[in-house]
Amino acid sequence: MKDYYKILGIKPSATKEEIHEAFRKLALKYHPDINKNIDPSIFKDINEAYAVLSNEELRKEYNAKYFSHLKNNKNKRKTIIKYTDDTNLFYEDNMGNEFNDFLRRKNGI
Repeated sequence: MKDYYKILGIKPSATKEEIHEAFRKLALKYHPDINKNIDPSIFKDINEAYAVLSNEELRKEYNAKYFSHLKNNKNKRKTIIKYTDDTNLFYEDNMGNEFNDFLRRKNGI
């Protein structure tokens, strides 16, 4: 399951305005027309996260699955922080590697 909150860098309690602001910042930085050196799939993930979290109905459905997933994995979940050579953080957990993949693409790793 993709963690849209991590992709946008916001908390699950974020307001519509905070979601929009986070999206705009990331869109300006990772839009393929603006930054041609970035993998376009990064922008696709950002756009997908914004499309779900900015729509109240879709966000409700996503939150139900998201929090259920967190609850089911609460006791199993381990987070490992790894530092790359340029001190970027990567978080690995058993929620899936989508965010890790996102960060690796973002940093060209």
